[in-house]
Amino acid sequence: MEPKERRGWVGGIVLILIGVLALFSRFIPDSFSFNFAVLLLGGMALAFFVAGVLTREAGWFFPAGIIGGVAAGVWATSSSLMADLGLDSGAGFMLFFAAGWATIPITTLLFSRERHWWPFILAALFGVIGLGVQFDGVFMDITNLLGYLWPLALIIGGALLIFRRRRDDWQEEEPAAKEKQA
Repeated sequence: MEPKERRGWVGGIVLILIGVLALFSRFIPDSFSFNFAVLLLGGMALAFFVAGVLTREAGWFFPAGIIGGVAAGVWATSSSLMADLGLDSGAGFMLFFAAGWATIPITTLLFSRERHWWPFILAALFGVIGLGVQFDGVFMDITNLLGYLWPLALIIGGALLIFRRRRDDWQEEEPAAKEKQA
């Protein structure tokens, strides 16, 4: 089957698996429900990852990376791993969440042949936040500085888009004006 022919099948299978897991969770005793929630998140991330590999479509890797990062962060904070590593649980969660975002560009490039580099920006941001929670100091200063810089980046980006659009309009008007004169 070609990737486009698999699209409906894979999407249907992903929905069925998530539905079965969610329905199964209704019958889990409360003592096991937290562990099952972590397994459910991990299973959802794995289902999206497999769907991306089978269809070769980049869109599946975004929820796989995000949900996978959340699942790994929740698992790590609920296990003894954070204490063993000497990490604050909030810092550990953010670092695992950042790692989930970092997997997105890698998996999209490897399995879909598309390039989506922007998730590395979010991975770096969440990583700095995690390091700020853990170590305070310079990482928290960077986090505070980013609180001022990201609105400025949006303003500058918006202005550049408007300027580029206006410049393109001017360039289109020039040939039309020259044709009228000729």
